[in-house]
Amino acid sequence: MHKKRWRLRAIVALVLAVLISFFIGPLPANAQPGGTTTVRSVLYSKCLDSNSLGQVYVLPCNGGNYQAWYGSAGYRIVDYATGRCLNTNYSGYVNTVPCNGSNYQNWYLSGLTGLGTIGNAQTGLCLASNSTTVWATTCSGAGGQTGWWEPSVQYL
Repeated sequence: MHKKRWRLRAIVALVLAVLISFFIGPLPANAQPGGTTTVRSVLYSKCLDSNSLGQVYVLPCNGGNYQAWYGSAGYRIVDYATGRCLNTNYSGYVNTVPCNGSNYQNWYLSGLTGLGTIGNAQTGLCLASNSTTVWATTCSGAGGQTGWWEPSVQYL
């Protein structure tokens, strides 16, 4: 059963990646150079941010390179400034680490415009935040988990 669910998530992620890649049009005004974009928490109107130490958090969107992310092979989400991959573990700790091909670095998008969640392929946990902190937790659709991406306004 778990294997079928993972396959379904992989198929959904692939379809969403193709649709987003081909049909979203130009990047929004706050998009970064080189095909990167922001990952924004709609609930808190803040952007996913990180630093060279691998810490991940949300801050007001500022257009900086540490808030610029791009997709990479295997559905990885990579920070433009550091080249490090978004990563989590079963305890829900979210950080960035050097990209190493681990399934803990593979993510999928789920949900509707403005209500989307970002889930981890290895743990099945969803990205969540409050007004400052980011973690991964059981996917429930709770407020801090939803609204991470808005395809209608061209966010990742």
